[in-house]
Amino acid sequence: MLSDEDLTGNNSGNWTAAWTPDEQNIHMAQYEVRKIKITGGSPNIKFQVYIETNIFTGAILNPYGENEWEPSTDGEFLLRGETFYFYFRTSVADGLPPLVTMWFKFDDQIRANQYVERT
Repeated sequence: MLSDEDLTGNNSGNWTAAWTPDEQNIHMAQYEVRKIKITGGSPNIKFQVYIETNIFTGAILNPYGENEWEPSTDGEFLLRGETFYFYFRTSVADGLPPLVTMWFKFDDQIRANQYVERT
């Protein structure tokens, strides 16, 4: 997802990326974030990642405007309907919207996922 000017009011005037399951057509009750890669942003800027209103992590883009996260064990579990926010601490005036790519794992062995209607 390509970042855009913040519309949440939590990061006014700066780049924000919001990943919502409704936009991505996810039908599982629970799923796991396995990897996040950010490219194309301004070098050395700070960013924070939230699940809804709870902070998940924070980091700094490297000198190439990139960063990635991959868990050493289990990833972060999300429930259907939750939103992942990326708040980049740089103005949209820099003209370099960060691109966020995420990979997910869906586990049919999770009981709640066995009763989800799939389309």
